Amino acid sequence: MNRLTFLFFFNLITIFSFAQDVKDTLWLRDGQVLYGSITELDVGVLKFDAQSIGDIEVKHFDILSMYSTSKFYRLRSFKGFEYYGWLFRGDTGEVRIYNLMDTTSVQLIEISTLNSYEDGFPQRWSGLIGAGYSFTRSSNIGRFNIDASAHYKGERVEYDFSANSILTSVDEVVSREREIGSFVGNRFVSQRWSIFSALSYQRNQTLGLLYRTQAGAGMTYRRYLNNRTRFAIGAGAFYNYEENFENVALSSTEAPILFSFRFFKYRGAKVSLIIEQQLFIGITESGRIRNDGEVSLNWELINDLSLNLSLYNNYDSQSPSNGEALFDYGVVTGISYSF
Repeated sequence: MNRLTFLFFFNLITIFSFAQDVKDTLWLRDGQVLYGSITELDVGVLKFDAQSIGDIEVKHFDILSMYSTSKFYRLRSFKGFEYYGWLFRGDTGEVRIYNLMDTTSVQLIEISTLNSYEDGFPQRWSGLIGAGYSFTRSSNIGRFNIDASAHYKGERVEYDFSANSILTSVDEVVSREREIGSFVGNRFVSQRWSIFSALSYQRNQTLGLLYRTQAGAGMTYRRYLNNRTRFAIGAGAFYNYEENFENVALSSTEAPILFSFRFFKYRGAKVSLIIEQQLFIGITESGRIRNDGEVSLNWELINDLSLNLSLYNNYDSQSPSNGEALFDYGVVTGISYSF
């Protein structure tokens, strides 16, 4: 056995021996030392299961360093680098990642995501559910909105499920004004590029749309500008089948152009701003252009409970109701719980 092989197995045995007894450790800038289990770090926020406390979230600028040899991690940086290994304490504001052959020091402010390869399927899910209600006494109109989403993050894949609905009550008659449901799966071929597939359902009374189903695929480019902002653009091809309220059906093919921008603020109140716009250019229906979009502002009141404000917009140059251009928009407020 040569010296390199001996050192490899010696280090491997040493790490696993220590991992049996030593808990993950988190050193904070205020002098506290927490023991427990690192769950993940995502865009500046570390989720940590602390002994005798439970699940907590710690912002990156409050962390001195951290240690974990109980799991094997994948670390991605905002500069596009990717590292694999165990975590060891580094200098102030840094962590060292060790993979038996090499050690790399990474500043915490440069980490975009940190995930464990050993997390089970249930631990990789996160989600949100919210609801809101408004009522106008003069017109006797009430509006109830509900939305839900779930996100799965794997080593090379991500899945997103979302659904929202607006119900309108006029003189005790309830109508389904607007409904959206979607599933998007991303398979990453590099840190920034992914292949996506999507399924969606949509209903919109204002546009005269009884329902629309979509299926398609394409490519997405995603990039973190820093630890507070991220944008993504994508394009592909979608097949649609829709029906209006007169039960006239239409099938078509479209070329989508997708844009997403996310801003996160962690100092003081936790605030996030999400802008999503989708432009659909008709292929089989020449001249038809559609646009679906939403701007969402989320302000965390207490842990996991947030106040939401959303502005949605929908446009169709050849609406299902009469073939003419129609535009729909609205403001939705509510309270949401994240898990």
